[in-house]
Amino acid sequence: SCGSGTDTSRNNERAAILSCGLTVILASMKNLAGAETFGEKMLLRSSWGEQDAYLNAAIHLVRIASQSLNGNDPSLAATGGSASQYNEKEKSMVLAARSGLTSLITYFDWLEAKLREQVPAFDDCFLLKLYSSDNNAAVSPDTTSLARLASLLQAYDVNAAFTLQQVASCRNGTYFLLNMGVTTALISAASNYAKEVYGPGGGLDEILERESYGVREIQPPDFLHGHLLLLNTMLSLGTAELAPPARERLLHDAAQVIQWYSATADRLLRSFPKDLELTIEFLTCLHLVASSLPRNSKSVSEGNAVGGSNSVLDTLVDRHVLTRLERRVIDLAFHLAEFPFPIHFLPPLPTRLGSVERAKLAQNRHASVNISYGTSWWDLVPDNSQDDALQVLHLPDPPTGSAESGTWGSQFGRTGAQTGSARTAWTVQKYEYALASAKCLEICLLYLQIRADSTSGLSFLPLDGLSIAKGICRCSDAARAIHERLGHLSRSSNGNLASMLQSTFTLRENQVADATNYAEEAERSALTELGPRLGQCASNLLTLVYAQSKKLNREVVASHGTGGSFQAKSAVSEFASCIVPSLEHTQIESIGIGCYLDDGDGASPENEFIKAVAKHVREELDRLSKGLVM
Repeated sequence: SCGSGTDTSRNNERAAILSCGLTVILASMKNLAGAETFGEKMLLRSSWGEQDAYLNAAIHLVRIASQSLNGNDPSLAATGGSASQYNEKEKSMVLAARSGLTSLITYFDWLEAKLREQVPAFDDCFLLKLYSSDNNAAVSPDTTSLARLASLLQAYDVNAAFTLQQVASCRNGTYFLLNMGVTTALISAASNYAKEVYGPGGGLDEILERESYGVREIQPPDFLHGHLLLLNTMLSLGTAELAPPARERLLHDAAQVIQWYSATADRLLRSFPKDLELTIEFLTCLHLVASSLPRNSKSVSEGNAVGGSNSVLDTLVDRHVLTRLERRVIDLAFHLAEFPFPIHFLPPLPTRLGSVERAKLAQNRHASVNISYGTSWWDLVPDNSQDDALQVLHLPDPPTGSAESGTWGSQFGRTGAQTGSARTAWTVQKYEYALASAKCLEICLLYLQIRADSTSGLSFLPLDGLSIAKGICRCSDAARAIHERLGHLSRSSNGNLASMLQSTFTLRENQVADATNYAEEAERSALTELGPRLGQCASNLLTLVYAQSKKLNREVVASHGTGGSFQAKSAVSEFASCIVPSLEHTQIESIGIGCYLDDGDGASPENEFIKAVAKHVREELDRLSKGLVM
């Protein structure tokens, strides 16, 4: 009924108010008993009247949702009141309409998926009906309400991206968004922003920007997170279901977005851990594009859509831009791998690795290199604020494998006071930083694995054996220590239960028990996620070692009998001098990686596989060191 009548503004206001209630109702209907049965009857009933009512509501809501949030359209201005007052009212109406629209689309997508599980032949699609109705009512494809909603990305409408991301999460959502011109709008927004901030070149040239010497700092735009989240949803959910031409278009457009934001990404990677979520979204986008490209194929639409090909990626992103970006990824990955926790918590690295590092530094005859072993990205993590330092929940120091943090006896205090003052004590927030760092590291390593998965790709990646070895030691040590700590928490849970029952006799004891149990639960929750992720990172680093050893083997073969033979053999010797001590330190060949995928006894198929990889790596390095090549 909101679509009838001549008072458009009044109708839109009524529709926005009703959509707020609709959002709540549809969200609750998914959890109600009989919700699926009700939905199935509605979708399969012979009379489409009820479905048509929902469809008409969605058609009206998308018209409102496609309006700009800027509130500066004179044709929509209302009589009376100030412009700012009207703009705020108009924004609320548009936001409510977008919320109701996405609730309708995602609700029917959920119902249709449930029904397809029972009736495979069912192929109804609410989103397709909405898309078709919107197109039929428009003069041209560019004037549809959905196309106007997509075009708002170019106007940096932050909320529009999150609305479209909900559409992308639905079946065939990526296909419809491509036809609506979403990726074209994302490229336009990216190029306009890059040229505005970095000049006509958009930051693609060698000199990104003038140095401001700390006077000026460019903050990433507010819209960027939403744009990347939208693109990542399309890449992760839509690539497999798209036909080859559409998949090729999506990957090409996504690569262009990456290229235009490369200068911004360069700053994000250099300023880690600032803008953590944004950094993770960009790295995820880079990985999704690389992982969706075919192997050794000239066309994205040909071949298998799994794996990576450096030659294909190089044709989509400028080689100079990609090289610069990949060096930042490598630098960040190796640094995060070496410092999963603050340096004062970490155990010392193997002595032989320290000797190798000192020997490498001694080769610099005319340059003096000073290394600060107490400096890492953790120094940029803010301490507990002065106001909250005494109120925030303090946790035990994180398990890292060091003598100080690896003992879980009764002498260890629950306040985590080993670290010093309350402002530097270990907290849930610091575990969140550790988790974000591990997630970022895992994405970086997955991307590097894809880039290394070709005969030519690894030669472009400056993978340093010493950095890889440090990362293997630190990630594996931490994963095993976490595994032990989780075991301790599990064994002590029965004792804690008895203590809780006893403590009910006094209020004070009960309060202490509650705080203790809450702290243990917070610690257990963080470690349960962090341990397997660090174990996976150690596994990924070892996979890079395997790829690097294969590359060294090819170089030795290619240089045999030439002037480069000595250089190739020296590279093998240097690489082996780093990796072998890390294998001996971690004993991955015999016991695997602790906490890997949170297996209980270390006998999971994944752990057995990584033990086999470690054995093969050692055999390969031994063979290369003896001059035996294949």
